[in-house]
Amino acid sequence: MSQPIQTATDPKKDMPVKTSGNPDLTAEIIETMEAFSNLEEAWNTLAVESDATIFQVFEWQFLWWKHFGVHHSRKLHILALRHSSRLVGLA
Repeated sequence: MSQPIQTATDPKKDMPVKTSGNPDLTAEIIETMEAFSNLEEAWNTLAVESDATIFQVFEWQFLWWKHFGVHHSRKLHILALRHSSRLVGLA
């Protein structure tokens, strides 16, 4: 039986946070364009495995943010969940 992810925070940005429920599961908060860009390969692998729509692939999300997010005083905040080092979820 899997355990729920525990809420965890870390004052350092873009740093993985270990969860107490499962030592192999980490939550990473993405708040910079560089960290967002570094997700491309893992994001698209997850998208293929998840049968994602065009609106869920990295390119769509990154370009949307680049053109509509950054220039409108919005704050980037992506939650990347990894099991071991493999990306398993995004929010």
